[in-house]
Amino acid sequence: TDFDNGRGDINLIIKYNHFEESEFQSFLASSAAMIRACKPWECMLAGPFGEGQSGHLKILDFTEDNYMALEILMNIIHLRFGDVPQTLGLGTLAELAILTDKYMLTALIAPWLKGWLGPLYPTIKESGNEYYWLWISWEFGLTDIFDDVSHKLCMETSLTCAPLEESRVSSPED
Repeated sequence: TDFDNGRGDINLIIKYNHFEESEFQSFLASSAAMIRACKPWECMLAGPFGEGQSGHLKILDFTEDNYMALEILMNIIHLRFGDVPQTLGLGTLAELAILTDKYMLTALIAPWLKGWLGPLYPTIKESGNEYYWLWISWEFGLTDIFDDVSHKLCMETSLTCAPLEESRVSSPED
């Protein structure tokens, strides 16, 4: 994939996970677009780090990041708005929230956020979606949803307290 129409100067290595198999792929991107998008990338690509030094082939390893979420971010920062999906699944939006937090890109996705969230609101109360909604609501400042989901988790979580063995308890004299 080429995000910069043949003008890219940096390779992004991503890991595409499909069921039990992983495949590594390379994206061609613009370091200038990445530098404009966020401070961490500016430090990496324009600072004293190896990635920013001239004479070095610019390759960034994004294999730990979700490839779909990263692709969405790259389409936005390279102004390829027609390739930005109008709807997202809950898991993809949660992965996107993780990356916008990690790379300080929360404001970047603001124009799409309302459209992505709308169809997903009915899933808030569904059991098993709490993890997703905690990330999403925390990252995007949805305090009412965060409060509701965290309260639900606290009320539904049971803790088992077991007494400590006497031999494992230290006394102040020890």
